[in-house]
Amino acid sequence: MKIAKCKINETNEINQINETNEINERNEMNEMNEIICGIDVGGTFIKAGAVRDGKILAQSSLPTPHSSEKDIMQSLIDIIKDFQIYKIEAVGIGFAGLVNSKKGIVYSSPNFPEIHNFNVVRKLKQKLNLPVFIHNDASLYTLGEAIFGAGKGKKYILGLTLGTGVGGGIIINKKIYGGINGFAGEIGHTTIDINGEKCGCGNTGCLEKYVAANAIINRAKKEIKEQNSKLRDIKEITPEIISHFANKGDRVAVKVIKETGKLLGVGIASLINVLNPEIVIIGGGIANAGETLFESIRKEVHKRSYLTKINKVEIVPAQLGSGAGILGAYQFVLEKMFKLELGIHNSQD
Repeated sequence: MKIAKCKINETNEINQINETNEINERNEMNEMNEIICGIDVGGTFIKAGAVRDGKILAQSSLPTPHSSEKDIMQSLIDIIKDFQIYKIEAVGIGFAGLVNSKKGIVYSSPNFPEIHNFNVVRKLKQKLNLPVFIHNDASLYTLGEAIFGAGKGKKYILGLTLGTGVGGGIIINKKIYGGINGFAGEIGHTTIDINGEKCGCGNTGCLEKYVAANAIINRAKKEIKEQNSKLRDIKEITPEIISHFANKGDRVAVKVIKETGKLLGVGIASLINVLNPEIVIIGGGIANAGETLFESIRKEVHKRSYLTKINKVEIVPAQLGSGAGILGAYQFVLEKMFKLELGIHNSQD
C-alpha cells in the first residue's frame, strides 16, 4: 500500500509540474504583446480582426471571391490593409478544406473548387513581408472556443461548425491535434448512412449531407408542403430563421431542429466513443436553436455512446460567434511565434 501511495504522489507531482509549465508557457506567450491579424476565410465572407492579449481590437469583413487564387490573394491583402493603423506583427488564416499548416498549402477546399495546391503562406509572405501561418478554419474555430470561449479550462475538446458544410476540430491540452498531415477533424465526412446520399467528397452518407445548411433547409421546405407553418411566409429560408421559429414554438421548425439534432447525435456518439472528450462544442447558425437542438443531440448521444454511460460529456453551444475563428487564428500564431523564439521545431500542430 505504501508503494501504491508513493506512485500516486509521484503522479500528482508530475501533473502539478506539467500544469505549472503550461501556465508559465501561456503567461510567457501572453507577454509577447504583439498585435496579430486573425482571418477566417468563409464561403460567403472573409472576416478578420486585429487582436492583442486575446482581445479583438477591430474587425472587418468583405465578400469572399470565388473566381481565382489571384482574387482570393487580393482580398486577403485588402482586408489586412484595413488594419494599417495597427502595427500588425503576423497573420493567421483559417481556411476550409485540406490544409497543410506546416507547408502553408491549401490542397483543396469545398468553398473553392478551382483551388489546388494553393501556397497561401508563401505568396502572402512575399506580398506583406510578415510571418504568416495557416490552418483549417474549423480547427482554429475550435481552438478559439477552447482558449477563450465555451471550452475554457478543458483539456480534451471536440468542436463542430455547422454552416454550408460541417467542419470539426480536435483540441488536446490547448493544442490542435492535426494528425500526420494536419487534416484531422474532417467530421463532416464521417459516415452516418452507408446507403445514404452521395457527397461531394466522393463518399456516401456523410454527416454533412444531413446536417449542413442545405439539408436543413430542404427538410423544412418538404415539411411546409404538408403542414402549416410560419416558414411558408419566408421567401429565403435559412437555418437561422428555422432556429428562430423553433424557439417561437412553430411545429414544423421544431420538428426539423429535433431531426437535425438526432442526426448530429448519431455522428457525435461515434466521435465520443473514439476520442473520449470532456466537452463537445457546436457552433454555426443552427446552434441558435438552443435546447430544442441540444436536448435532441444529448438524448441521441446518450442512447448510442458507450462512454457516456460511464463519463458525462458536456455538449454545449459555442460562445464566441464569428470571433472564435479570429481568436483561434490569433492563438495559433502566438504559439507558432513563441516556438520560433525558443527555437522549437515541433512536427505536431
